[in-house]
Amino acid sequence: MDAVQPLLDTLQQETSHPKLEKCIDQLIKLVDEGYKDDENEVQKAIVDSAAFASAVPPLLSGAEDHPTLTARAAQLVAELAKAEAVRVPLVNLGLVPPLLILIQPEAKGTAEIATQVCRALGNVCFDNDVGRKAVDEGDGLTLSIQLIEKFTKSTESGADRVRVLCCGFILNLTNECDWLADKAVESGALTVLDSVLRDNPDQEDLYHMAIAAFLRITDSDVAKSDKWINVVVKTLVWVVSRENTSSPLIPVLEELNIISEMDAMKGQLAESELPDHLLRIIQHNTDLLAKESEGSDGHGTQDAEECIKTASDLLLSLLVGEGSMETLYGGGEGAVFKQCVQWMTSEVDSLKVLAALSVGNFARSDAHCRQLVDSGIVESLLTLLKVTLVEGKDVNFTLQHAVLSSLRNLAIPTSNKGRLLELGVMAAVLELKHTEVMAVTFKLLGVLRMLIDGQESAATTLGQDKDFLNCLVDWCAVEEHAGVKGEATRCMSWLIKNSRTSQVMRNVVRAEGMQHLVSMGTSEHLVMQNEALVALNLVAATVLGEAAVSLKEAGLTDMVLTILKKGDAQPELLCNTLTLVRSLATADILKQDLMGSGAMDVIRLLSTEHAHQGVKDAATAALAALEEEVNR
Repeated sequence: MDAVQPLLDTLQQETSHPKLEKCIDQLIKLVDEGYKDDENEVQKAIVDSAAFASAVPPLLSGAEDHPTLTARAAQLVAELAKAEAVRVPLVNLGLVPPLLILIQPEAKGTAEIATQVCRALGNVCFDNDVGRKAVDEGDGLTLSIQLIEKFTKSTESGADRVRVLCCGFILNLTNECDWLADKAVESGALTVLDSVLRDNPDQEDLYHMAIAAFLRITDSDVAKSDKWINVVVKTLVWVVSRENTSSPLIPVLEELNIISEMDAMKGQLAESELPDHLLRIIQHNTDLLAKESEGSDGHGTQDAEECIKTASDLLLSLLVGEGSMETLYGGGEGAVFKQCVQWMTSEVDSLKVLAALSVGNFARSDAHCRQLVDSGIVESLLTLLKVTLVEGKDVNFTLQHAVLSSLRNLAIPTSNKGRLLELGVMAAVLELKHTEVMAVTFKLLGVLRMLIDGQESAATTLGQDKDFLNCLVDWCAVEEHAGVKGEATRCMSWLIKNSRTSQVMRNVVRAEGMQHLVSMGTSEHLVMQNEALVALNLVAATVLGEAAVSLKEAGLTDMVLTILKKGDAQPELLCNTLTLVRSLATADILKQDLMGSGAMDVIRLLSTEHAHQGVKDAATAALAALEEEVNR
């Protein structure tokens, strides 16, 4: 600190340019040393001094007469502005306008001046909205874009560094500042940065900084508008086209992933060269990791893993769109589809997972599902599933989840169900019934529910698997995973509906499944309510004698009353409930509950007041059944 004041005195009093340059160099050295002090006392002392405030602005205004001295003065500001504590004071001293003047198109400053000005402005703007506002008031965005253009084809020594620092200035100016990012887009920054990238692909520092600035600006509403989105995509896809594994590639893929969520862009991205490049990137980095595991001299393992994950996520995002999925499927001849089929036999788990997930996305239409089954894809999926069950190996739950997702979709078309059953899909997936991973259980239940839909024999077989039924009842009570709980109760109701056999119904009753069907009857989802009522009606009509006590203990009467009293209940739901009442009236234990609950009054009101004739008729029939039992 003792050395600062004499230098400040010299700065204020000296007129010799060489001596001033030497003085500034010494101040810069002190500033650099001052960063060892967390309190930034040196920087504060300089910026707060009257000497600095009076001497530096004139030095920034003499570029034509003393360019080297002007560059040194700008460098001093740049070094000082590294300290957060002095950024606002530097702005308050009015240093931004003279700095901006130095990079105006008509300015005759050197590359060194432009370099130091970009550093100074970039540092002043870093995480500093006061600085950003001051730069914007001086039209700094436009000036920075013009500066890049000026030095794009310049052969002047230092021009390369100017371009790098100017891109960094734009990055700091717009970072976490959406309104300035929008303004940068409207000022033409995207086009200029695109040119920088294409003209300088081998200048690593410039290339990386330009990508960073471009990505920051694209993360704005204006960049995502119809006017600019195609410019953004074209540049990003170009970057992807020339990369295999690099740090800049990952955020570019992430940005494309965000863009792919826009429905209007999925098709365009799928029709571009992007999918082919994604396949290349995934395969390249997979091979790179394989070399690493063999101990050869590879590099960038972490980047390679991240590239695989990000590229895979983007590819799957494209497959989510209907039109883009059709493009990539290509009638079974698309490059992406064919590559995914090949990856199913890969030794690499990540490729097998990606392949299985991709198949699940391709299997979103009946036509595709039939074609996929014809192609032998089910056998390949079952092979993958079998591999996850080998004793002594770590279980790949992600692969299990992916395979089950695909099998569920393939089992949806009626024409496929029998074929999947013949291929042993039900037996294969039941091997997973004791898994402790709820996400896998959820998909397992989905496969089984699709397989038994309309398949009486399969539903009967599954409904007689008492070990499975015990698991199913346990899953119906899982509170920590609502999806598993809902899927399990639906599967139980579908077992009853599709088997229509008394033995399966008795098995469900004995497994204590009635309480879950009754709870399902008041689900917030109408489809689940109706499914529960269909199953309960079948049980009541077929094995009521054995089920009555369980139904009473499960609170069936309360469920019935809740539905009947609901003013906005759908007619179909009311009719199913009233049909159930007719059956329940034949069981004394349940009839007494109904009579004591006030249900007759509610039903009587429905029989006369409800707007739907079907509900009136069902209520009249239910009322008659209850009264008949009373009069016996």
